[in-house]
Amino acid sequence: MGRELYFRFGRRMTNFFQSSLFLCLLPSVLMLSSTALGQSAAYGQPYRPQVHFSPRMNWTNDPNGLVFFRGEYHLFFQYNPFGDQWGHMSWGHAVSRDRLHWRELPVAIPEHDGEMVFTGSVVVDKNTSGLCGTKPECLVAVYTGHRSTPELTRQTQNLAYSLDQGRTWTRYDANPVIDLDMADFRDPSVFWDEPLKGWVMAVALPKQHKVRFYSSRDLKHWTELSDFGPAGEVGGDGLRLADDDVQAGQHEQEQQVAGLVTGKGADRDHGQGDGQDAGGGKPDHRKRGGDGVVDLFHQFTTWDRAVIRVLIAAWA
Repeated sequence: MGRELYFRFGRRMTNFFQSSLFLCLLPSVLMLSSTALGQSAAYGQPYRPQVHFSPRMNWTNDPNGLVFFRGEYHLFFQYNPFGDQWGHMSWGHAVSRDRLHWRELPVAIPEHDGEMVFTGSVVVDKNTSGLCGTKPECLVAVYTGHRSTPELTRQTQNLAYSLDQGRTWTRYDANPVIDLDMADFRDPSVFWDEPLKGWVMAVALPKQHKVRFYSSRDLKHWTELSDFGPAGEVGGDGLRLADDDVQAGQHEQEQQVAGLVTGKGADRDHGQGDGQDAGGGKPDHRKRGGDGVVDLFHQFTTWDRAVIRVLIAAWA
């Protein structure tokens, strides 16, 4: 199938490659200085680098649900509240006014009733979902729920919402919103497409080496649009994560760009379209395996609604 995929979703950058600010969020690194940031003495540890964010303690990996809302940059991240090894995956949370000075907040969306909270997105919803109540807008998280028993593993797509600027979260009582009865179906990237007047989701089907696209008017009910793939590296555990989608230009360039990981972090494909048809057109690949860039960063994610520039976060 063809691989030209471009998306329209907000005014996120003037020129992606020329004016992007790359902010690398590595699990082993933190902020500028414990004194300047008013942090506890734990951030003055001799082997903790002092440039980028890391939680005060315990395991972390993928950045999740990066969003700019009412003057704050929100960073959610995969987090184990109970130890320094992978497990009990929940969403940690930190906020910043400038992306350098971070304040870690309590766990946003914890593991619940045997379901871990895997990677996902956070969007600013103008109450299309009805979850905002009487408020004109609120934050809605779209995340993968992961359940695993000796008999089976199930991954589904779910919602949670916050009415207090991300400080507390409530799970949608009709979760999951998409359930394919599959063990590997994860990492939804969701954005508003203005011409379509609706939401678009890109979500990975790793074992099939595909990314599937859905649309929704209300974040609760989703319609399948198309598949991208099979594509990418065929070895290992299949297609990895659906990286965030970014738009190039609201002034001199009205070009929409989407990035997809189509191998073990090695290939990225981008193109043009609205997600309704992932076929047609010619592929435009950027294969970078082994160049020390894609190999370094497992996943990149962008801040939704960031002002002027696209701000990218990754982990290693």
